[in-house]
Amino acid sequence: MERFEELVKAVVVNMREITPRQTVELGVIHGFCIDAAETEAPDLIAFLSSVAGLEAITAQLSRLPQYLTATAVDGATWQFVPMVKA
Repeated sequence: MERFEELVKAVVVNMREITPRQTVELGVIHGFCIDAAETEAPDLIAFLSSVAGLEAITAQLSRLPQYLTATAVDGATWQFVPMVKA
């Protein structure tokens, strides 16, 4: 599932760079992942559209603490970690 992990990470990184918001809802991330899969990984669309796909996205987000963290235990809202300028 390396492509899945890369897809989720790319979506999160892009969202963090383009949005002025500090937080984002899981449903928004989920939608962006499905949109990205349409061009980047069409074979993942069915999986991403399932409950298992949503659960996998949530699990993958928890593996990206350098980019965002859950604001509550339920994982419904995530807060972006500010980018560090070198």
